[in-house]
Amino acid sequence: MEDIKDTLKKLEEEKKKQEKTERLIILLIGIFVALIFAVIGINIYYTSSDNTVSEPKVVIEDNNELKNNTVEKVIPRNDLNQDNTTKQIDNEVQKTDNAKEKTNNLQVEKNISKNKVADKTPPQQNKAKQNVKQEKLTKSTNFKQKIAKNKIATKPKLVYTVQVGAFSSKERAKRYLKSIGKPGMIIEEGKIYRVVIGKFKTYKDAAQYMKKYKLKGFIRKIKIN
Repeated sequence: MEDIKDTLKKLEEEKKKQEKTERLIILLIGIFVALIFAVIGINIYYTSSDNTVSEPKVVIEDNNELKNNTVEKVIPRNDLNQDNTTKQIDNEVQKTDNAKEKTNNLQVEKNISKNKVADKTPPQQNKAKQNVKQEKLTKSTNFKQKIAKNKIATKPKLVYTVQVGAFSSKERAKRYLKSIGKPGMIIEEGKIYRVVIGKFKTYKDAAQYMKKYKLKGFIRKIKIN
């Protein structure tokens, strides 16, 4: 587009120059014609004053004819120059028009080719993108589900249990748990080892179990994984 604009500017400048030259040519032609007519008038004046002389009339007539012929010859040359300049301008304009048409046609072809490529490629690209998105979604959902499961699994539960003893050494706590003969466990809290028996959902269940087996101690809550 910039090249076309430059060529148009150049053409306009050439047109202006040609118009100036044409004006100068027309002025020169007018001056030349005026001089010719002035010379003819002077010759006619001198011929009319010298009526007795016949030969100069013939010469003057011949000169007038020659001058008229020269005038007639000069004018067509100028016309030819004008015609040539107009033809050149027309040719330049036609060239620019052809260049514009070519550029427009090339742009249209490029757009058509782009549209064809766009029509052909998008389905495959869209499928690939959709597959990638689905894989990402499935991975993220699986990861979230795993995290949720781990949270659920690792989240500690609160249960009721019966504490039957507390010892400063782990070995004594183990021996005491063994002597009771009931399923239980040892909880380490600081430097104290607490012996607890049973895991119950409610305080009532723990109390009933304690009463049934006549366990000595108290009911408390503990966290288990």
